[in-house]
Amino acid sequence: MKTLLFLMFLVPLSCFAQFTITGKVLSKADKKPIENVSVFLSNATIGDKTAADGSFTLRNVKSGKYDFVVTDI
Repeated sequence: MKTLLFLMFLVPLSCFAQFTITGKVLSKADKKPIENVSVFLSNATIGDKTAADGSFTLRNVKSGKYDFVVTDI
């Protein structure tokens, strides 16, 4: 009974799980990092710009299906 009660409290918490996506944007031609590029998930308000080394972090991403978009103006 205690195990069932514990699971009843644990399952709803997993529904609110959020993730962090990290990565690096590199040039296709010479594999060098690209800075100041917009990176975001379509249909979400989550986005970032790349740092000098091309790295980015998207925080508080809810589980789901997204299109990953990279734009350079």
